Formats: sequence, structure tokens, C-alpha cells
Amino acid sequence: MGLGEGREKLLFARSRFCCLLVVCCLLLSASSLSAQHVYIPFARNDSAARQQSDSLYRYYLAQGNLKEAARQLDQNAMLFWVHNSYDKAIEYFKRSLELNERLGNQNGIAGINSNLAFIYADKGDYPNAYQYFEMTLAVRKAKGDMLGVVSALVNESVVLNDMGRYEESVAKLEEGLRIARQSNDEKQMRSIYGMLTETYQKWGKTDKAMYYYEYYRSFNEYVVNQKVKQAHEELELQRVEQEKLILENRNKELEIAIQERENAQKTEQLQELTAEQRQLVDSLARSGRLRQALEAEKRARELENERLVTERRNTIWFLTGVIVLAALLAVFLIYVVLDRRRKMLLNAKIREQNTALGEQRNQLAEAYSKEKLARELLARKNDEIQSSILYSKNIQDAVLGHNTPPQELCADAMMYNRPLAIVSGDFYYTRKLPTGETIIALGDCTGHGVPGAFLTILGMMTLDKAIYDHKLTDCNDILHVLDAEIRVLNEKNDIPYHSMEISLCIIDREKKVMRFAGSRTGMLVARAQGGAEMINGSYLILGHRNALMGEEPPMYPVHELPLEKGTWYYIFSDGICDQFGTTGERFSKRRVKATIEALQGKTGEQQLAQFAKIVREWQGKVEQTDDILVLGFRPL
Repeated sequence: MGLGEGREKLLFARSRFCCLLVVCCLLLSASSLSAQHVYIPFARNDSAARQQSDSLYRYYLAQGNLKEAARQLDQNAMLFWVHNSYDKAIEYFKRSLELNERLGNQNGIAGINSNLAFIYADKGDYPNAYQYFEMTLAVRKAKGDMLGVVSALVNESVVLNDMGRYEESVAKLEEGLRIARQSNDEKQMRSIYGMLTETYQKWGKTDKAMYYYEYYRSFNEYVVNQKVKQAHEELELQRVEQEKLILENRNKELEIAIQERENAQKTEQLQELTAEQRQLVDSLARSGRLRQALEAEKRARELENERLVTERRNTIWFLTGVIVLAALLAVFLIYVVLDRRRKMLLNAKIREQNTALGEQRNQLAEAYSKEKLARELLARKNDEIQSSILYSKNIQDAVLGHNTPPQELCADAMMYNRPLAIVSGDFYYTRKLPTGETIIALGDCTGHGVPGAFLTILGMMTLDKAIYDHKLTDCNDILHVLDAEIRVLNEKNDIPYHSMEISLCIIDREKKVMRFAGSRTGMLVARAQGGAEMINGSYLILGHRNALMGEEPPMYPVHELPLEKGTWYYIFSDGICDQFGTTGERFSKRRVKATIEALQGKTGEQQLAQFAKIVREWQGKVEQTDDILVLGFRPL
């Protein structure tokens, strides 16, 4: 075969290989697109393998063999990955990652991070895919694996392109290009130039894309020329070997021709000899022929001996072959027997596992039946409790119904009331005093729900007792009665638990003043001119007494405020301040003050609607944490 013919066959083979490679890539990409995110059900063998790996994982974990336990988790993770069950695969890989981190296995950590990155990329979760590629890159940099570093950088570039973060993608590719240049790896440089061309094209920077495309084309031609050059060198080496063989054959032919010529010259010389010399030559020839005959006979015996030795050797080889074949057959039969026994044992183990699974299924069914009965019992109990709470609400509503509506006692008022449960631990108290004055109070009892509701009833009854039985109108005297009542309640417990915070306002319209006292609560005063001022109450809690204070009732500061036309007064429980919003922050007193300042100039009805909207938007989908009660009123 000539050099030209060999070149043509090489180019044809290369072109056919490239076509096949393109077709295979198209088929693989089409199949991957069609199979993406489609769950593949487990076959029986796969389910058995998964259960066996789970059992072995628990066994090795109990033995303290973390390496083998991690390997069993990796097997199940790969099994779920193959079946497109990405979430389960991620769960198993993360559990294996914890074990590898405990072992300090950097290779295992890098491999698992890379697998997690590819799974998240398959799911389309590119931020998580990028995060795990970053961890893979860190491990490979620490190990000094430059080829792995370049591979991780290219993978990160692909994910960043999918997220549209082209500037970061270019930075990663340029870092990989620097490493490839240092190692003088033309193939890696060609791949990175191709990725840079694709990234800039997606980014919309056509000039940059064309710039790097020229580099990619140059490196691609260089790599292809290197392969063609290598093929040419191999063909040239074959041609040299063929020419060398031809020269060796020609040399052998020349040696034979020279030998024949020498024999012909000797024959001519013999013909020129004298008769005597010819006789002598004939005699010598006869002796030579005799010697040749003897040598021929000796050679025949040697050949016979060689034949016998060859036959003996062939017989030995034949017998050896028969023995080896018999041994292989015996080994094969032993393997078949052992394999059959292994399968029987495996089937027996599977039957045992199936039996155990059946027992577990029965136990689960029994447990489910018991749980169902328990749920039904719980539902009945819940209905009973719900009925009791609803009845408690009726009682609380009946007690609160004795209040005079704030709108009848003041020029305008608003009240925002949102219990955490059906019944509330917050209450309001509005009455017309026998002296003609008006009392407006707001209390926040310990807890919420039914226990808090009972305390609210106790608080309102105690206020009735202080006002109507004891004829008290002084804020301190009224608070002392409340404090004494709750202290009696706490004396029956080893640990004082019950307490109450209250804001107490007594309005005297004749003197145009309002007296305010509070226990751990304050009052916001929003004047008609604008702005709001916080009036703080006492730091003392009703029902609790510091040992250093003795038994004397404490004095609560009483603030006497002039009544001004258009001024609003707001008292509220701490439930509104402690309510969390979607940002994780509390509503706080500062935000309550800002909200009230924004409500000025509006009627009570408008304030209630606007306040409810602001709180609802702040809370969002966050659960309510406590009872909320806000009471605002304008006496004049």
C-alpha cells in the first residue's frame, strides 16, 4: 500500500468516525432530553439491592466502619440517580458526605460534591449546582489536581451560563485558561476558547465571541494537524519498514547469485584439469560423495530423532491440554454449584426479608389501626375541648358585655381586638363611675386561651369590686386591690405564676383632666398638632412582690394630663409589639408609635381599618404569637 492510498483510507476512516460521533451525540442528547425528570420505576432486583445496601449501611455504621457505611450510601444514591429520583439521591449523597467529612476523605468529599452539583444541574437548580461545584473546586485546589481544577472551572462556567451570570462565567474560564497555558495543554486551551466563544455569544458580545472564536479555530486546526501529522509519521514508518524488508530480500537474492557464480567458476576449472588430475578429482569426488552419503544418513537419523522428540513433546502438550481443560471444566462446575448455592441462599434471605416485611406490614397495619382509633379519640376530645372553649368564650363575652361601649363614653374611639385562640387573655374595662367620671382600662393577663380568659374575668370582677363595693376612684387604690387579689391567687402555688399588666385611665370632664397609672404598660398621647408622646407606667407587675419591698403596697406613679380637644389616647397590650413579621423582626413600640402618628386626622372607624391593614401586611403568613388588643379614644 502506497503513502497516498494510506492517507486516503485514514481520512475516510476519520470522516466516518466523526459522522458516527455526531450522530451518537445527537441521539444521546435527544434521549437525555426525553428522559429528563421522568421517574423510572424500580425493578425487583433494584429494590432488593437498595434494601440490602440500607441493611449493610446500618450494620457497618453500628460496627464503626464509616468507610464501608459511606460506600453503601453512595451505591443507593447512584441507584436513585439512575432512576431520576433526584431528591432521594441528594439525601443519600449528603448522608455519605457527613461520613466522609468525619473520616477526612478529601477524594470522597470532592467526588460527592461533584455528583451533587451534577444532580442539581439535572434538576435545573443551578444555584445549588454552582455551590457544590465551588466546594469541589476548593478540594481539588487543595490537592494540587490542576486537571481537576480546570474541569471544575469549566463545569462552573456551564452552570453560570444557565443562570445568565456571564461575567462570573468569563472569570472562571480565564482562570482555567491560565492553568492550561502553564501546563501547555493545547486540548484544554481549545476547549476553554470554545466555551469563551459560547459565553460571549450568549452574553450578546459578538466582538469578543469572534475574537475567541479565532483562537478556538487556530487551536482546533493545530490539534487536528497534530493528529494528521502523527498519522503521517506512522505511515512513513510503515513505508520505511517495507523498504527495509525489500532490501533484505534483495541482499539474500544477491548472495545466492554470487554463490551460484562461484560454483560455476569451480566447474570450469575442473574441466581444464589433466587426466591424472581428473582421476584424482574423481576419486576425491567419490570419497566426497561417500562422506556426503554418510552425512545424509546421519542427518536422516537426526531428523528421525527430532521427529520422535517432537511427537513426544506434542503428546505431552496434548495431555497437558486435556488435564488443563479438565481442571477448567471442574472449576466451572464448582463455580456453577457454588453460584447456584449462593443464589439459593440469596433467595432464602430474600424470602426471610419478605417474611419480615410482611410482619412489618402487619405491624404497621395494626399500628395504623391503633393510630386511627387514637385520632378518632383525639378528635372527640378535641371537639369536647372546643365546645368547652366556645362555652368559655360565651362566658367571657357575657362579662365583657357589661362594658359601656367606648364610643358612648368618648367623642370617638377605635378598638382592634385579635385573640390568639378563641378566648383572649387581654380585656378592656369601660364604665361610668358613680362620681360621674369615666374609667377606661386595658389589661394583659398571664398566658392566653382559657387560663388567660379566667384571669380576665377575675380582673374585671376585681375592678367592679374596687369601684362599686369599695367606692374607689384613686388609681393607686384600685391597683392595690388588683395586686392583693392576684397575690392571694399566687399564694396557693409554690411558684408565683399569675400576673397582670394594666393601663388605667380615669377621665374627669368637669376639670378637663385625665389621671393615668400603669403596671408595666404605657400610653401613647397623639395631639391634634401632630406627633405622639409615650407616657410610661410603673415597672412593677401586679401579683408579684420583691422581698426587698416588704409587705407595704407599692406606689404606682399617677400622671395627670390635661384634656385637649382633638387629642387621642392609646393603650395596648404587648401582643402587638411582640408580633413577628415576614422579615423576622418584631412590630415593636417604635413601629406602633409611627403607625399611630400616621393615623392622625382620621375617624375611629377609618383608624381601625387602616391599623388592621398595616398589621395584616406586616404579619403576612407568619403565625400570631400572642393576644392583640389596642384601644384608642378621643374624650373631647
